[in-house]
Amino acid sequence: MSAAPITPAPDEFPGVDPAHLAGFHTPWSQPGERHLELMLDTTNKCNLRCVMFYTDCFNRPEKIREELTTTEILRIMDELAEAGCIELALTGGEPLARSDFFDIYEHARTGGFLVTLLTNGTLITEEIADRLASLPPHRIEISLHGITERTFEQVTQGSGSFARCMRAIGLLCDRKLPLLLKTTAMTVNRDEVLAIKRYVNGLQERGHEVGYNYENLSTFKGDRDKALSDFAEKLASLRKVAPVSTSARTLLRSGSETETVNVPTGQS
Repeated sequence: MSAAPITPAPDEFPGVDPAHLAGFHTPWSQPGERHLELMLDTTNKCNLRCVMFYTDCFNRPEKIREELTTTEILRIMDELAEAGCIELALTGGEPLARSDFFDIYEHARTGGFLVTLLTNGTLITEEIADRLASLPPHRIEISLHGITERTFEQVTQGSGSFARCMRAIGLLCDRKLPLLLKTTAMTVNRDEVLAIKRYVNGLQERGHEVGYNYENLSTFKGDRDKALSDFAEKLASLRKVAPVSTSARTLLRSGSETETVNVPTGQS
């Protein structure tokens, strides 16, 4: 989705190269803009209970019964195509938790969209991986919140979820599907963020098409200016180890900050 650029105050992120701040965006579109890229939340249903996930309060049977039907979602996608949307991300919740997922996915693919699938990966089986490979998406994004079972499952609150996620990564890599692994950095997994990046580097070195995306989610308490300064120092430190050439994006809301750093495939 297009968004109007904004310019942060020069002293808001001390110690951070101004070039890294060039991609700041407002989270809303401007009147008359064409929405070329959109995200479609197909469901709030999810087989995991990730501690930071914002839709989890709607992951209840009574709420899920209120969700859009297959027909309604297909109609919306047709309208998006007519309006000129090119890239469509299917997200949730967990999109694969819908029994009609492939009706939705295949309609989007054959309808001409560049489709990105956002998933936790734990429901991907050989059959599902084969079906995705038969009609490949533009990209699959999997949340990898830890590189050890203990840390990963502290985040997902799902026993066995780490093994299933890692198996899914292997299945998709074996089928040479374009994959992006994502990490939301929190207190519980902060010591594994760079280890995850090294894991991705290893996949890349073996010839797999895998990228990495790091997101820092921190709750600021007390002195906001000091918190921002501390955050900037940590971000600058990370960039020294895992430099990025693409822009960063920051959203401030309700006392928390989310920063996304995209690390392109093949970059150390």
